Amino acid sequence: MNQLVRATRPASVTTLIAALDRNALVKKAQRVSWLLDPTWVRPPPDELCEAITSAEVIVADPRFAALARDLKLLLAPPTAQQINHEVLQLLLCFRTRSRNDEDEAEFVEIAVEDIADIEALSILSLIVGCRELRREAKFPPSIAEILSAIRCAFGHDMRADAVVRLPERLEKAKQRLAIARNQ
Repeated sequence: MNQLVRATRPASVTTLIAALDRNALVKKAQRVSWLLDPTWVRPPPDELCEAITSAEVIVADPRFAALARDLKLLLAPPTAQQINHEVLQLLLCFRTRSRNDEDEAEFVEIAVEDIADIEALSILSLIVGCRELRREAKFPPSIAEILSAIRCAFGHDMRADAVVRLPERLEKAKQRLAIARNQ
């Protein structure tokens, strides 16, 4: 059951995660998306008009469509196989000779079940949480530490969701502006 996994991931996933933190187009899309979301803020009509104009420019950018499509894929719930892969990859970073393969297999099985039970779990939060543990933990993490790291990564989900939902929020904002102008 417990097989050795490659310790690399496709460059596109790593690039997307980095884009959430550093890409100017992503940051602008997030900011504008949140401005257009009435649950976050209700700007006056003139500011809403500016945000709509900015959103139209962002959505028209050919890079945006590909970015939003790829981020949407990362917001999907992970399969048990994907969870298993990430947990095994995490444990490989802490490999020791004294570790018993049977114990490790049981640990992975329990971890996969507990991780799968996290509400609103996404591939993105799973990858980011495990990556943070690989980079920061000095000792093999407990299941509780893995779950905590994944929950801490939910902020990435919020930011990715803002980018993915920008076109939808743009259309709704246009409708709100039209209603506001007619009153």
